Amino acid sequence: MNHRNPLTTYDCALIGWLLWFIWKGRNDYVFSKVRLDPSMVIEKAQQALINYWTVWFPDNDRAVSNTPTPAVKWVPPAEHVLKVNVDGSFKASTAFAAIGLVCRDHWGHMQWAFVDKVKSISAFMTKALALKRALMILQDLGNKNVLLESDNQTLVHCVENNQPSLCEWQARGIIDDITSVLKSESSFSVIYTPRQGNKAADWLAAATNKEVCPIGWVGIPLPPLSQMLDNDMKATRSQ
Repeated sequence: MNHRNPLTTYDCALIGWLLWFIWKGRNDYVFSKVRLDPSMVIEKAQQALINYWTVWFPDNDRAVSNTPTPAVKWVPPAEHVLKVNVDGSFKASTAFAAIGLVCRDHWGHMQWAFVDKVKSISAFMTKALALKRALMILQDLGNKNVLLESDNQTLVHCVENNQPSLCEWQARGIIDDITSVLKSESSFSVIYTPRQGNKAADWLAAATNKEVCPIGWVGIPLPPLSQMLDNDMKATRSQ
């Protein structure tokens, strides 16, 4: 008779998150006719668990769980899924802000990156504009099966639950545009990641705002960005 190891608190939490996103996917299909993508469900559950565990068990209390606390870092998407990290850099003293977008595959290889200056009145609006631009680029390129990550929880909640009224009123039109695209592109999904998991997009946006990075498509990443991408890639291969 085989004796299996008992489930840890971490394992049970993962099962809980999987069931939650399966249920959410079921509701999306029943009420909005959005088909459930199994790989997206797994990706969302894993990322949600990492975020949850980092907040509630920051000191890795062994009395609570024997499972090590996952480090907050960039998490690769499932195979055949692209991940786009988006971020914005806003300065209240100017009328302009900057956005940074980085698209990578499940190996961590950069597929494309893009930066631009935008008109904005707040940090939230800047991050919303970054997400909107990413969606526009993905549609233009014909990309499918894409997971988009932002480090702004309010933004992610607004677009995932189609509740623009929860965000600042000046950005509600942008949120409406984003949710419209997400409704038409069932293989696109938006999730939250802590700032530590969004370093590449954060650096691009900040560097562009400081005029260190030229506007447009990023061909050859500058040394700080290339090192971040390389570190993420090495971490991916070690998993």
